Amino acid sequence: MASNDDLKKAQRKADENLPPRKCRRGRQQHQKMKPYLVLQYLQANTDEAHSVSASEISGYLEEILGINADRRSIYSDIDEINAVAWMLENDTGIDEAYEAIKEEDAEKLIVYDRKKGGYNITHRKFEVHDLRVIAECIYSAKFLTERKAKSLIDVVCGFVSENEAEQIRHTLGVLRCFKDVENIFKFVHFLFRHLQFTHRICPHPFQFSVS
Repeated sequence: MASNDDLKKAQRKADENLPPRKCRRGRQQHQKMKPYLVLQYLQANTDEAHSVSASEISGYLEEILGINADRRSIYSDIDEINAVAWMLENDTGIDEAYEAIKEEDAEKLIVYDRKKGGYNITHRKFEVHDLRVIAECIYSAKFLTERKAKSLIDVVCGFVSENEAEQIRHTLGVLRCFKDVENIFKFVHFLFRHLQFTHRICPHPFQFSVS
């Protein structure tokens, strides 16, 4: 298990070859909402197979949203997010939360992946194959209009990353002919995970969508 010091060393090493950013003095706008936007960006763009660096996050905040965000401030935002998430999950005080996440990555919502050199969210409220089952039920419901079905499926896909949401949409309507539905969904989930990490099989031999 990597210690906090090892994590900081890895972060500093990842920053060494990055171009310097201009320092902006004085009070900056919209800083209070920055941790929320960092969390939202990570939820949409990361999973077990995809990570983003602090530089990518700060670039998104500055270039897309116009919010000043130094790379090193992202580290503090992520620490705050992890502490607050643990505090709310375990109904404790903030000091106890900081102490709990200090050394154990397993206690953190957002984890630094040293191999990929970036952060990701791997622990979510719902598993991908469970959400795939829900999306399939919505797609198969004859009493729903196409527009309403698409809207509900978008809600379901909002619980995972954009990459995983795309996988869910591509498999809609494919599995209704199988009797052993539970095992089929687990197999599809396993197959997509294999594709993410090996890239040895074409990930989209067929594409399906609700539209």
